[in-house]
Amino acid sequence: YKRQYNYSNNYMKGGQKIMDTVLEQFIASDRPKRISNGFKNLAIGLAVAGVLVFVASNIIGIALEIAAAALFIGSYFMYIDYEYEMFEGNITISKIYRASKRKLAQKIDKDQVKRVYIIERKDALKKGVQAYYNTNLDGLKIYTFELNNQKVVQLALNKKMSDMVDIYYKQKFTL
Repeated sequence: YKRQYNYSNNYMKGGQKIMDTVLEQFIASDRPKRISNGFKNLAIGLAVAGVLVFVASNIIGIALEIAAAALFIGSYFMYIDYEYEMFEGNITISKIYRASKRKLAQKIDKDQVKRVYIIERKDALKKGVQAYYNTNLDGLKIYTFELNNQKVVQLALNKKMSDMVDIYYKQKFTL
């Protein structure tokens, strides 16, 4: 499931046509939510069992509670959606955990970008690269952004978003 919004506002400013565009791209998790829900339900079951067993045996009860906590945390980080939003060339990347909790993951300020280039999927995810996508890459191009602070960020962009990156980052684009 991919969702995209495009809001444009064209107006004249000092005889020049300025275009403010907001683009959003949504990349759904590549894992079924039922697996994450299964881990969460198993964690709840282990937590309840841990409390009941704790009365009989402290060590087993504590071990069950630790296992339940680990499963619950694992279920939270297992199902992650990504959302990119571009406004005036600046890109905001959000992670959405379990389709409910949104966290700002990264902001790419167009003035802080040193280089931009497209890579092949086989060359993606090199050491030191922060990738904000999953295996749902059908019809998407992987763009690498090298920032002035030495961070390297990869995004999987659809046609409309990649067209806008090509426009905004034209001077920083390398092959």
